[in-house]
Amino acid sequence: MAIHPRRFRRTRHAVTATALLGVIGLSGCASGGASAQPPPPQAAAAPSAQVPSEGAKPTVVLVHGAFADASSWDGVVTRLQKQGYTVVAPALAMRGLASDSAYLASLLSQIKCPVVLVGHSYGGAVISNAATGADSVRALV
Repeated sequence: MAIHPRRFRRTRHAVTATALLGVIGLSGCASGGASAQPPPPQAAAAPSAQVPSEGAKPTVVLVHGAFADASSWDGVVTRLQKQGYTVVAPALAMRGLASDSAYLASLLSQIKCPVVLVGHSYGGAVISNAATGADSVRALV
Protein backbone atom coordinates (compact mmCIF):
# COMPACT_ATOMS: atom_id res chain seq x y z
CA MET A 1 0.00 0.00 0.00
CA ALA A 2 1.56 3.27 -1.12
CA ILE A 3 1.16 6.44 0.89
CA HIS A 4 0.39 9.53 -1.13
CA PRO A 5 3.20 12.11 -0.51
CA ARG A 6 0.79 14.96 0.28
CA ARG A 7 -1.14 12.84 2.74
CA PHE A 8 2.10 11.73 4.41
CA ARG A 9 3.27 15.33 4.67
CA ARG A 10 0.08 16.43 6.41
CA THR A 11 0.24 13.51 8.79
CA ARG A 12 3.92 14.10 9.54
CA HIS A 13 3.33 17.81 10.22
CA ALA A 14 0.31 17.06 12.39
CA VAL A 15 2.43 14.67 14.45
CA THR A 16 5.28 17.21 14.56
CA ALA A 17 2.98 20.00 15.75
CA THR A 18 1.46 17.76 18.41
CA ALA A 19 4.89 16.65 19.62
CA LEU A 20 6.10 20.24 19.72
CA LEU A 21 3.13 21.36 21.77
CA GLY A 22 4.00 18.66 24.28
CA VAL A 23 7.65 19.70 24.47
CA ILE A 24 7.16 23.46 24.52
CA GLY A 25 4.89 23.62 27.52
CA LEU A 26 7.68 25.65 29.14
CA SER A 27 7.32 29.16 30.49
CA GLY A 28 8.82 31.95 28.45
CA CYS A 29 8.07 35.44 27.22
CA ALA A 30 6.18 35.18 23.95
CA SER A 31 3.50 37.80 23.85
CA GLY A 32 1.21 35.84 21.58
CA GLY A 33 2.43 37.70 18.50
CA ALA A 34 3.98 35.57 15.81
CA SER A 35 6.48 35.91 13.04
CA ALA A 36 7.37 33.40 10.36
CA GLN A 37 10.64 35.17 9.53
CA PRO A 38 13.39 36.38 11.86
CA PRO A 39 14.61 39.95 11.90
CA PRO A 40 17.83 40.50 9.97
CA PRO A 41 20.92 40.16 12.20
CA GLN A 42 21.73 43.88 11.92
CA ALA A 43 18.20 45.00 12.85
CA ALA A 44 18.38 44.16 16.55
CA ALA A 45 21.55 45.92 17.67
CA ALA A 46 19.98 47.18 20.91
CA PRO A 47 19.20 44.61 23.60
CA SER A 48 15.57 43.70 24.02
CA ALA A 49 13.74 44.95 27.08
CA GLN A 50 11.27 42.07 27.02
CA VAL A 51 10.61 40.70 30.48
CA PRO A 52 9.26 37.17 30.84
CA SER A 53 5.81 36.98 32.34
CA GLU A 54 4.53 34.01 34.28
CA GLY A 55 2.75 31.48 32.10
CA ALA A 56 4.07 33.01 28.88
CA LYS A 57 5.17 30.71 26.09
CA PRO A 58 8.67 30.27 24.66
CA THR A 59 9.64 31.35 21.18
CA VAL A 60 9.82 28.39 18.81
CA VAL A 61 12.57 28.45 16.17
CA LEU A 62 11.98 25.98 13.34
CA VAL A 63 15.05 25.10 11.23
CA HIS A 64 14.60 23.32 7.90
CA GLY A 65 16.73 20.53 6.53
CA ALA A 66 18.84 20.31 3.40
CA PHE A 67 17.06 20.50 0.03
CA ALA A 68 14.21 22.45 1.67
CA ASP A 69 13.46 25.98 2.76
CA ALA A 70 11.65 27.69 5.61
CA SER A 71 8.30 27.34 3.84
CA SER A 72 8.42 23.61 4.56
CA TRP A 73 7.35 24.56 8.12
CA ASP A 74 4.26 26.57 7.03
CA GLY A 75 1.75 24.05 8.40
CA VAL A 76 3.54 23.77 11.74
CA VAL A 77 3.95 27.57 11.97
CA THR A 78 0.21 28.01 11.50
CA ARG A 79 -0.66 25.44 14.16
CA LEU A 80 1.76 26.88 16.69
CA GLN A 81 0.63 30.46 16.07
CA LYS A 82 -2.99 29.39 16.66
CA GLN A 83 -1.81 28.11 20.06
CA GLY A 84 -0.29 31.53 20.86
CA TYR A 85 3.40 30.81 20.26
CA THR A 86 5.84 33.21 18.69
CA VAL A 87 7.41 31.29 15.81
CA VAL A 88 10.55 32.02 13.81
CA ALA A 89 11.40 29.96 10.72
CA PRO A 90 14.72 31.28 9.37
CA ALA A 91 15.92 30.43 5.89
CA LEU A 92 19.39 28.92 6.01
CA ALA A 93 21.86 29.90 3.29
CA MET A 94 22.99 26.26 3.03
CA ARG A 95 26.66 27.24 2.80
CA GLY A 96 27.91 24.66 5.24
CA LEU A 97 27.35 23.55 8.80
CA ALA A 98 29.70 26.10 10.37
CA SER A 99 28.24 29.03 8.44
CA ASP A 100 24.61 28.03 8.96
CA SER A 101 25.22 27.37 12.67
CA ALA A 102 26.91 30.76 13.09
CA TYR A 103 23.94 32.48 11.40
CA LEU A 104 21.46 30.70 13.68
CA ALA A 105 23.58 31.44 16.78
CA SER A 106 23.51 35.13 15.78
CA LEU A 107 19.74 35.00 15.45
CA LEU A 108 19.42 33.26 18.84
CA SER A 109 21.53 35.94 20.52
CA GLN A 110 18.85 38.47 19.54
CA ILE A 111 16.01 36.53 21.19
CA LYS A 112 15.95 37.35 24.90
CA CYS A 113 13.14 34.92 25.71
CA PRO A 114 13.38 31.18 26.34
CA VAL A 115 13.69 29.37 23.01
CA VAL A 116 12.77 25.90 21.83
CA LEU A 117 14.88 24.96 18.79
CA VAL A 118 13.41 22.48 16.33
CA GLY A 119 15.49 21.04 13.50
CA HIS A 120 14.57 18.69 10.69
CA SER A 121 17.34 16.47 9.30
CA TYR A 122 20.34 18.73 8.52
CA GLY A 123 18.63 21.38 10.67
CA GLY A 124 19.21 19.08 13.66
CA ALA A 125 22.96 19.39 13.23
CA VAL A 126 22.63 23.15 12.79
CA ILE A 127 20.58 23.63 15.99
CA SER A 128 22.92 21.39 17.97
CA ASN A 129 25.89 23.57 17.04
CA ALA A 130 24.05 26.89 17.33
CA ALA A 131 22.67 26.07 20.79
CA THR A 132 26.16 25.69 22.26
CA GLY A 133 26.57 28.62 24.62
CA ALA A 134 23.11 30.05 23.92
CA ASP A 135 21.61 30.80 27.34
CA SER A 136 18.10 31.28 26.02
CA VAL A 137 17.75 27.77 24.56
CA ARG A 138 15.60 25.54 26.77
CA ALA A 139 15.11 22.52 24.50
CA LEU A 140 16.20 20.94 21.24
CA VAL A 141 13.71 18.91 19.21
